Amino acid sequence: MDGFGFVFEKWLDTQYFTNHSSSDFVYSLTNSKDINVSQGNFCHTEKVDHTGAVVWDDAVVLARYLEKKVGENAHIFKGKNVVELGCGCGLIGILMSKLGANVVLTDRADMMPLIRENIKRNSVENKCSYVVHEWGSNLDSLPDSLNKPFD
Repeated sequence: MDGFGFVFEKWLDTQYFTNHSSSDFVYSLTNSKDINVSQGNFCHTEKVDHTGAVVWDDAVVLARYLEKKVGENAHIFKGKNVVELGCGCGLIGILMSKLGANVVLTDRADMMPLIRENIKRNSVENKCSYVVHEWGSNLDSLPDSLNKPFD
């Protein structure tokens, strides 16, 4: 047993590990419609960083943990305001919106088309939005849409 309150071997089905060469990633929700996110081309060099263009295994583990929390308390995320910094493809933010949160996704400008596609693909436009913000950049550059309290 670890700090999350579950045993990984029994909890995480190996079919959920990610495939960075696939153009799509489907996350199977326990009690709802699947989340389907488009992935971009993974590339990480000294000059190019497209690591956010794919779903990573840690996002899948976090998604399952969040679903477990909802199973314990169905209204835990309902109406909460959530910001995800460095959202990549948007899997976690899209999941949070499906679990009832109002979500603002943030990432670099070059990720905008992919994230917008994934928001639309999963029909969460009314609960999930996207603004450009790069990790480490000046907080004064944050758009007005982020000037609200987040839970």
